[in-house]
Amino acid sequence: MERQKLYKHLSNPKTAIHLTTDTWTSSCQKINYMVVTANFITEDFVMHKRVVNFREVDTHKAEDMARELLICINEWGIKNVMTMTVDNAKTNDATINIIVKELPGIYENGKHFHIKCMAHIINLVVKMGLKHEVYHVKNLQDAVKYIRASPQRIKTFKQAMKDAAVESQRFLYGETPTRWNSTFELLRSAYDVKDAFLEYSHQDPMFQKTVGRVPSHSDFEMIKKMMEFLEKFKKKTEKVSCSTSLSSIRIPGRS
Repeated sequence: MERQKLYKHLSNPKTAIHLTTDTWTSSCQKINYMVVTANFITEDFVMHKRVVNFREVDTHKAEDMARELLICINEWGIKNVMTMTVDNAKTNDATINIIVKELPGIYENGKHFHIKCMAHIINLVVKMGLKHEVYHVKNLQDAVKYIRASPQRIKTFKQAMKDAAVESQRFLYGETPTRWNSTFELLRSAYDVKDAFLEYSHQDPMFQKTVGRVPSHSDFEMIKKMMEFLEKFKKKTEKVSCSTSLSSIRIPGRS
């Protein structure tokens, strides 16, 4: 019943459909996946967001992705695809070019069809900027990765927090390499418990040997400045990533 109602909305030629898509490779299964989301406004002016496709794809090549996207569009009877939002990658550029050629009657011949994800662009900018502070960040990343690598080390670090009289609701945050904001969360969580690192090094003799050196007071002073700067990008990313509000009005440089 719900699928039929959704099909009726998506297949209505008067309904402008805005698609977003993302692909990734499962780290444990080594399988390529694609998700497609349809965004549209119904006749009663209610905005909807629905996942309309989630499946395996052979590769991340433009031809394979375009084929799967076109299959999805045809399966749902979508006749009015206004835009498609994708990450800022060359493969996606090629994918969009193929789709534009295959969709008849597309608005202004696809002039406004290709929307590059602002959150992904911010991600690329910040990751590039973080490379210039690699010394401080890399040391802290290695330290957190080492501690989170085993339950025993986590237990020892929590004890080190108690011994150092560190009170925090946060524990060391695990990082996702493809998401810069996870680096921000890692830095923030580590800063909150900064006094526990030295205490931990006394309880785990392999810590300094493996990581190279214990994060110092000067490291955390630099990390604090970086966090203040990165906070601005984090807020902007959250604004443009909001799934229930229009993001087209979120112009960089404005609140």
